[in-house]
Amino acid sequence: MILSQLAAFYQRMLEETDAELPRPGYSRELIGFVLVLTPEGELRHILPRLDDKGKARPMLVPAPRKQPGSGISPNLFWDNTGYLLGVDNKGKAERSAKTFAAFRQAHAALARDTGNARLEAVAAFLEAWRPEMFAGLDIGDLILDKNGIFQIEGDQGFLHEQPDIRTIWEEQRRPSGENGLTGVCLVTGKSAPIARIHPPIKGVSGANPTGAALVSFNCDAFESYGKNQSYNAPVSSEAAEAYTAALNFLLRKDSGHCLRLGSTSLVFWTEQPGPAEKIFASCLFYEDGEAVECGADTAEDRELLGRARAVLRAARDGKKPADSDLAALREAETRFFLLGLKPNQARLGVNLWQISSFGQLLNNLSRHYRDLALAPQYAGDPPLPPLWMLLRELAPQGKTENIPASLGDALSRAVLSGGRYPENLPAIVLQRIRADKKISYLRTALLKAFLLRNHPSQGAWTMELDDNRKDTPYLLGRLFALLEKTQSDAVGAVGASIKDRYIGAASTTPLLVFPQLLRLAQHHIGKAGYGKYNEDKIAGVMRGIDVFPPHLTLPEQGDFFIGYYHQRVANYQKKEKE
Repeated sequence: MILSQLAAFYQRMLEETDAELPRPGYSRELIGFVLVLTPEGELRHILPRLDDKGKARPMLVPAPRKQPGSGISPNLFWDNTGYLLGVDNKGKAERSAKTFAAFRQAHAALARDTGNARLEAVAAFLEAWRPEMFAGLDIGDLILDKNGIFQIEGDQGFLHEQPDIRTIWEEQRRPSGENGLTGVCLVTGKSAPIARIHPPIKGVSGANPTGAALVSFNCDAFESYGKNQSYNAPVSSEAAEAYTAALNFLLRKDSGHCLRLGSTSLVFWTEQPGPAEKIFASCLFYEDGEAVECGADTAEDRELLGRARAVLRAARDGKKPADSDLAALREAETRFFLLGLKPNQARLGVNLWQISSFGQLLNNLSRHYRDLALAPQYAGDPPLPPLWMLLRELAPQGKTENIPASLGDALSRAVLSGGRYPENLPAIVLQRIRADKKISYLRTALLKAFLLRNHPSQGAWTMELDDNRKDTPYLLGRLFALLEKTQSDAVGAVGASIKDRYIGAASTTPLLVFPQLLRLAQHHIGKAGYGKYNEDKIAGVMRGIDVFPPHLTLPEQGDFFIGYYHQRVANYQKKEKE
């Protein structure tokens, strides 16, 4: 199903006039220089193809023939300096000599078999070139280890772009069934030559940068009926090229179809072209001012994006979305595909595959934001926080690279599918709170969402302070916030407040902490300018607490911090009014 949908997307993209997907047999690679040759095969000069940062520029070239870890296998008409010129920066001169020899031999044989004048010029250059000549190049340091291509002087365009060379390449790549093996393709259902090894997939975060395999077998235990390598999952060479080209396109950073979530690279596409494909990422992963980044760059796309966000906000606030917004979004209905990939050494693992519609995805997002809904602590708190922002809030030091990999995968699945949040979510939130004593808007929102979805028996939650809620953990959180305010009113900012010292213990073993805090509060009440007001508020909360529990469970600790957050926001709002 995954491969067939990717192959269908490839065919769809080929039919679009502005598609950047390479046609069959070609690949988008980074090319850093051009070797300009005379028709006789002499090197005229070398042209760098570098951007302002000194990086190679992308170009469509004949698809690579080598596989990661497959030994020496030269590409045709282009390659890196190790193959092309016999020099690289790997410190293995003997291997560089072998790669260059293989590249030279492949092109000499091709020139001899075809009699093509352009290929004969390339073969003559390679025959005359010696790797030690590289040291005399003025731009040697700029092009070392980069990929290069050829151009024959007098031609319009590069070697691989010439019609006669394209014809030769098509003959070279035409599938004939390796070892004569043909079979029924699992993707197309047709009898065709079967690919022994599938092209590499590049762009998955954390995977081998030279590419990794989605379909491969390399152990006897994985082989059936004597079928080794990819023959064990028969896919035609044509279909293998199609799905890998589609996936490599989707995984590009500038494709607008790929998002990184912890260790997962999430790609998405629709069955038919339409606005849903452009606005999905923005609804979930971008803030309001970043719409252009995800491809919503036309007035129509921005209008639809605004309507989608209006629906999400209405769902968050418990209101009925506007009929006009819903009507506009129904036009975006089409099948929506989500594929999550993560690295597994030289292979790729699939940890998310979901077929839905944009409407269903919007419903799932609406539920997510409704569960998260919370009164903001500060004016800058985002009303629809992107998923990456939630994950970053749970990372040590607030760094994206420290996001727990399993959490990012599980949380994104819950948000996209509408299922339960990961069971370890509150433990991670509470761990971060105890580490830095920060009970933030986003962390509290995550605790609230978890309890609403995974523990609905605890009842509904409001966005703001709920004076009618009488469960003890919630009241204990409120009480702690009032005690903290009483201390602040009495002595102002101190080096270590009661929150810094006691909130961890108060949220886990209330019986050991609160009697001491209440005794301390009597001293603060006598000093504070609003002492009597604080005393009345404390007494009001205490009337709902019959006994201090010896300990609180994990869900009850989440309840505690929601109560603390609600009361603290209410304290701040009251202070602003006064």
